[in-house]
Amino acid sequence: MSKKSATPAERIIMLKDGLAWHYSLPASVLNPIAKERARQNEKWGEQNHAAEIWLAILIEEMGEVSQALLHDKSGGHAAGTLRDELVQVAAVAIQWLECIDRNGGEK
Repeated sequence: MSKKSATPAERIIMLKDGLAWHYSLPASVLNPIAKERARQNEKWGEQNHAAEIWLAILIEEMGEVSQALLHDKSGGHAAGTLRDELVQVAAVAIQWLECIDRNGGEK
């Protein structure tokens, strides 16, 4: 059995008890999220919200995902925006994680 060579975005994460998780995230997924994070930082600067505020922001973004799905099915101005909205969800979740790390743990 040959071992597949790892691409730059392919990693093995060692979990507790010697378990490993293998994942591969292509640049087509990671790059738009990184670009969205940069856009967020440029627009609002560093954000350090309490957890309930982050949750509200994330839920609002998920509402936009729902709207995009509905508009794809039934028509509307948000049709065709699902991927962009999912990128925003991922970027907000990452920003929340960054806030947690920056502030020494969960708030």
